Amino acid sequence: MLQIAAIVRPGVINMEKKIQELKERIEQANAVVIGAGSGLSTSAGFVYTGERFEKYFPDFIAKYQFEDMYTGGFYVMRLSPEENWAYWSRYIYINRYMNTPWNRVFFLESCTAIVP
Repeated sequence: MLQIAAIVRPGVINMEKKIQELKERIEQANAVVIGAGSGLSTSAGFVYTGERFEKYFPDFIAKYQFEDMYTGGFYVMRLSPEENWAYWSRYIYINRYMNTPWNRVFFLESCTAIVP
């Protein structure tokens, strides 16, 4: 197993050499696994507040003063089971099945290539 993550870190002096080494290791690898957190969707333009939130959650904003979809997800534990399901089913539908704010969506194909 190649330890690629260890070669890319802040403060590396010879970045070109490290980039070349990373390129070679990726070319030799059978698969590449990329770990990413919630910041990835945010950096791609996916937002959980503002106009988009206000358009789809006006009832939760009015009744519970939700400020955004993200923090609303913590509050729903205090709601009735029906309101909880209403919130999460809408949240999932909007964020998973409706047109996303992204210009392009990429799919991982066979863990070897990213296809637009």
